[in-house]
Amino acid sequence: MIFREEKKLNEVGDLRYKIKNYKGEDNNATSNSNATNDLPGRKLFKTFCEKDAIFNFLPDKNRSIFGIIQLSNVDMDRIVTDTSEEESFEWYLYHHEAFHQVLDEITRRTGRLTKMMQIIDMANMQLLKMNLTYVKRDAYALHIIEEFYPEHFGAMFIFNSPGWLSGLWTLIRPLFPKSLVEKIDFLPSITKMKKSKVRFGSVLRYISEDHLPEKYGGMNKTWPLPPAGSHFLQD
Repeated sequence: MIFREEKKLNEVGDLRYKIKNYKGEDNNATSNSNATNDLPGRKLFKTFCEKDAIFNFLPDKNRSIFGIIQLSNVDMDRIVTDTSEEESFEWYLYHHEAFHQVLDEITRRTGRLTKMMQIIDMANMQLLKMNLTYVKRDAYALHIIEEFYPEHFGAMFIFNSPGWLSGLWTLIRPLFPKSLVEKIDFLPSITKMKKSKVRFGSVLRYISEDHLPEKYGGMNKTWPLPPAGSHFLQD
């Protein structure tokens, strides 16, 4: 594939063990941590994340990898002012290449097409913290990801949606790829979800109730979550 050749993705090797979380600790771009064990862009982008901002979790090695983004803990303004569009895209690209490697291995081993699930947690998010330039960058990157990893996303669930989100979504929805928009599910409160087995079942297609974090209606009391890369650490 020309795209993979241009980006030299066939030369990057196994990236799975480099999948980490963005929990807000060690938030110093000049840290002495071993950058060779990080995906490209992580060292910079983790400085834009507050506590428990992003988790990349693999609770079952035979099922989906899923990401949790607590959006209020991501500094969109600083990402826009302190990084270029190219740097943002590189960060997206190599993370999703690593996710693809995980999903591809599970699919080949189990014989079941395995896709990624994502939770966007809007709790405590304010409209003033939404940066339209960031949203446009995000949409652009997702267009590329959807084009070159067409079986990548299974579903995206929006939790704790604030009242203002419906109006904003009407404005920004055309920016995102239609194939992804069709996979986005705006969920009611956790209390209402537990009363609606149909709605809750949409989440449980990708993760068992035992593995789903308690704060999202599951039984898993572990928090913070371990990173997916811990399953693939090299000796």
